[in-house]
Amino acid sequence: MAAVTLIQGDKMDAGKVDYRDALAVNMYAIPKPILGAQGYMQQIQGLTSFGTTSDVSNGGIWCSAQGFEGHYRVQGSDFISVDSAGVVTVLGTVSGSGQADMWFSFDNVAIVRDRKLYYYNPTAGFREIEDNAIIGTVVGSPRSGCYVSSIMFLTDGLRIYHSQFDEFGGQPAEEVFLVDSESVPEFVADHTYALRQAENDELIVFGSRSIEHFYLTGAEKFAFSPLNQKASRLGVVGTHSMALSKGSWYLVGRDQESAPSVYMYRSGSYQKVASRDIEKTLSAYTDDQLETIVVDSIVQDDIEMIIFHLPDTTLLFNPTIAAAVGKNASWSKLKTDTTGDNPYRAKDFVQDPRINQFIVGDRLDGTIGVFDNTESTHYGDMVEWLLFSPFVMAESLSLNQIEIETIPGIVGDVEDATVFLSTTHNGRTYGHEYSMNYGDRYDYSQRFIARALGYVRDWVGFKFRGISRNRMAFGLFDVDAS
Repeated sequence: MAAVTLIQGDKMDAGKVDYRDALAVNMYAIPKPILGAQGYMQQIQGLTSFGTTSDVSNGGIWCSAQGFEGHYRVQGSDFISVDSAGVVTVLGTVSGSGQADMWFSFDNVAIVRDRKLYYYNPTAGFREIEDNAIIGTVVGSPRSGCYVSSIMFLTDGLRIYHSQFDEFGGQPAEEVFLVDSESVPEFVADHTYALRQAENDELIVFGSRSIEHFYLTGAEKFAFSPLNQKASRLGVVGTHSMALSKGSWYLVGRDQESAPSVYMYRSGSYQKVASRDIEKTLSAYTDDQLETIVVDSIVQDDIEMIIFHLPDTTLLFNPTIAAAVGKNASWSKLKTDTTGDNPYRAKDFVQDPRINQFIVGDRLDGTIGVFDNTESTHYGDMVEWLLFSPFVMAESLSLNQIEIETIPGIVGDVEDATVFLSTTHNGRTYGHEYSMNYGDRYDYSQRFIARALGYVRDWVGFKFRGISRNRMAFGLFDVDAS
């Protein structure tokens, strides 16, 4: 019979008349032609401890500004810095709860949360920037902000407004927001969720039903004008529902005529990257739930990963594999447990150039960790991975054996590299599990073969799963039936 790929699997909806994608769990695809396959599946990197804080992660950035370059995070209510050895220093207290908006300028690290604005630099320290009636500055109730063209930008959900270019009333320019220096985006009458800086130093205004770009004109009051040719009727579902990767924004949003989906957006143009199965997952959430989505982006070993932290699940989109084999094969799930479906605990990825590692926060506790390609566990706790095959037609045949291309011989000190194989004939439930050894240490020629898997009435699907301290990879597999 023909060889079968594990990049995309099949299943049937448990409660409906519908075919669904069986998403890989804690695995991602690498687009390398190998032994006749378009790519292979590798287990997601593990998590190792780096530091400890008081509470869960609510945002993180790497600031490259000279004089206070470093790694900054919001952990619970603490604004902290993290040094190259994982030592944490508390710099201030941020009110409220939930994800913070963070960015930086040449002079300050900025944080917005709970409708308040905070700045930090080593000279002035951590402080809240408030309204000042004496000089007429109105910070208002910001929900998001960014740094564009040498000034700070804020939005309260309706207006967009910016700081001054020069010192005003004896106050630093970045701390002064005058009522004259504001505007209301007018392309679509919607709510503004987030402000971000484009690579060409334009302002991007992400609304609930639109995205607009503004550029610096130097006008006397509000110094920016809209770029109408880049306006689009695509909106986002929340302040943190987008992430930038290789010049494109990956976001959860909707256009005027559709339900929520996932899009790739760039300079006024966009395309849908969600599969049908991902859209069905998003449709189960209310707007209030979608508003809490946080998106991370990673580029490591020439593989892009976009991680979508939904309220009760975590999805991974792989743009690299999408470009090679299509969007339907580019999605998987991440989780942190062995038997259930708990969301992936790592979030708020920050690439720290001092140690050339991705440092992560945590949605369960105050742990700060490393996204570690030498490990498969999450802080020493094993996690489950799952792979599914497409349905294979084998009417009235017996499954003599299957063989999967693996990378054997690479096993750690604990040799627990066991794989469990089971089959389905209805797309919903799986039968008896066969236990198989992935490989022994230094046995580089070991083959991964299972024999005598039973009779097939019409078609069959395969599931592979494992819980191990050893990372694994799987390529093409051959089915021998007669």
